[in-house]
Amino acid sequence: MCAKVLEDEQGIKPDYDLFFNFCLNYPSDDARRVYCLPHVDWKNIALGVCLVFVHGMFNDKERAWLVLWEAGVIIQVPPGVFVAYPSSLFLHFNFDRFLIVTTPDGQLPTPETVEYLDGRDGRRSSVWFTQATLVQTAELGYMTVDMAKAAGLSGKCDKDQLIASGIFSTI
Repeated sequence: MCAKVLEDEQGIKPDYDLFFNFCLNYPSDDARRVYCLPHVDWKNIALGVCLVFVHGMFNDKERAWLVLWEAGVIIQVPPGVFVAYPSSLFLHFNFDRFLIVTTPDGQLPTPETVEYLDGRDGRRSSVWFTQATLVQTAELGYMTVDMAKAAGLSGKCDKDQLIASGIFSTI
């Protein structure tokens, strides 16, 4: 419903079906694989999800584990898999950002038995999301909060009225 309001009133349509934004994360000579430090996507809509498609040639038993900190969840993400989660609500990061060692046959690590992962794996990701400002535009009827205030509105949204209006999905 939000997308319909944006299209009807502002002429804005999502380029990626349900999502307005897209980011391609690809390694280069300077960065052999893609990873992220701990963060919260505070500009994304709280009720929405971030959809991540992980691809590339890498050992998913050693790399590319997604951590959702507050949920206490670590997800092994093999290549070719989509993961959807509310990225504006959870601190998240890739487990492979930190120094990881392996040992043969599950032995306890010692200086003689550890093998450091070398980071040559080429993990890539494609990410779809929607920034909250787009939904804000549909809710307020103006491109910015300042424009809504200049028109005499409070700049705040009545959530009960919005839910009743059908602007949000009821799935």
